[in-house]
Amino acid sequence: MLDLLSAEELKNDPSLRTFSAGDRVLFNHPEKQRDKREDLWEDAIIKQRHGGHVYTIQLSRTQRSTLAHIRCLRPSSETSPPASRSFLPHPLNPPHPPSSSLSDSQPSPPSPPHASSPIPLAPSEPTLGELPSIHDFHQGEMIIWEVSETQKRFLGKVVGIDEKTELLEVHAWGSLRHGALKNRMFAPMWRRPTGHRIRYQHQQPPSHNPDICIIALDEIRERCISLSPEGRLPHSTLAALSVTTAESEYRPSLDPSVCPAAFAASATASEPCSNATTHILVRVRDLKDPEEQAQHQAGRKKELGKFETYGVKESIPIDAVPPSARRTAIPLIWRDTLKRVSEHERIFKSRLCANGSPRFDRQSDIPVSNVTAAQWGLRIALCIAFAFPELNPLTSFLLADIENAYLTAPRPDSPSGEPTYVRPPPDHPEYHTHLWLLLKAVYGLKDSGFIFDRHRDRALLKVGWVKSGVPGLWWKWSGQPGAESSQLLGLCATFVDDLAVIGIGASPSDLVNEIASKGPFTITKVKADTNGCARWAEVDIELRQDKIRLS
Repeated sequence: MLDLLSAEELKNDPSLRTFSAGDRVLFNHPEKQRDKREDLWEDAIIKQRHGGHVYTIQLSRTQRSTLAHIRCLRPSSETSPPASRSFLPHPLNPPHPPSSSLSDSQPSPPSPPHASSPIPLAPSEPTLGELPSIHDFHQGEMIIWEVSETQKRFLGKVVGIDEKTELLEVHAWGSLRHGALKNRMFAPMWRRPTGHRIRYQHQQPPSHNPDICIIALDEIRERCISLSPEGRLPHSTLAALSVTTAESEYRPSLDPSVCPAAFAASATASEPCSNATTHILVRVRDLKDPEEQAQHQAGRKKELGKFETYGVKESIPIDAVPPSARRTAIPLIWRDTLKRVSEHERIFKSRLCANGSPRFDRQSDIPVSNVTAAQWGLRIALCIAFAFPELNPLTSFLLADIENAYLTAPRPDSPSGEPTYVRPPPDHPEYHTHLWLLLKAVYGLKDSGFIFDRHRDRALLKVGWVKSGVPGLWWKWSGQPGAESSQLLGLCATFVDDLAVIGIGASPSDLVNEIASKGPFTITKVKADTNGCARWAEVDIELRQDKIRLS
């Protein structure tokens, strides 16, 4: 295990400290961070130390062992955070909440340390030229302020001015939407006195109070903001914020002893940052153009061909199927979409799915897939990879997509021992005469995701990949993982059928070919465009010689 933080950085950062085996700590898992909620910490015991920043810990509540980064830990002797999670304003830059919200009537609870961020955000400078006077403010003025501990910015309206203490009472505003700031519509934030219910609307809802924050003058970053009638930020504010979406930028350090990854919000309003949906549903009756209709029919024909190519089903005459199976046969339906292939191009895609509604898919007590956030696994993989000075993002980083993923996974026998039958789509010639016995997983059924995950994981294990302890992140070693004599060969972040492979001691292309041979899978290697941009698991990635940017 490599040190990603230098000794000097550990010494200078008061929020970081080293622990020994047996120490009791509080642990905050990065997967459990949620918008508008304070971090949730739980008791744990240090079991083993790996290098200077990674530990094996045992959670006291579940007795489960896991790997933890030093920024996810803090001494248990420190003041514990509140037991309940408070809702907080939605940040204007990367989506993590501020640590405090004050009102005159109720003091703020102790602020938990922000140890859950894997790498600190680069501090930003105030946009105001000089500190304003308290007499310059007036009630109703819209401002943007910044929480110094997290460098997160928030929007609110001044509702009170205390000239004696030079503090402002601000009603926080927020937005339920995520993504680019230019697309968000802001409204006042209201919360219940007890519980977690919050609302964003212009009229005060019953039994809700305004969410009030106490702001100092040196926290203010912009004043006199004029929102549009829909509640959108003006273009001048977007340019000043220089943030349209939460981005992670990873770049190598010139000094290999220092952590070579920097985590910063650095996109500008003019840079291409897409939050576009990968699939947009299409209604057949809306297709009037003959060319579009032809493309739509070609997409359906191609999908039916996949069922034959991958041996997904066995066609059985209805008379040969038991009466009970006829009654419980699950209908197959078409899902027609426009699939995003680039920023300016979409293609027709048709997928034959099972109707997985409870009315038809009546399977119970079956395992289902629980896919975690893909970005966390990829970010941690990049932090590890950039510790190697020889890493070149343009040649060592490869995105891959397993084609027709679910159709490659053999379907096991059901717990009841009964086979699963599906009914062909209404436009198929066998709709009235045959049922299909499923031999592979198909999209739409409850257990299909779990079946494919196991199939993919078995292929990774066959070629020597090992789960790292971080959900969705695998690594491959030349020997025992973490041993001094063992060399790290590669890292692989997974999200369903999407793979992000980083070759360190081996070629990423060779690593992908090994996985494809054991599936067996047909894997498409996704290359960046001429601008170095690619898309993986709903994440836009920009590759450069000295950095990788996620948005």
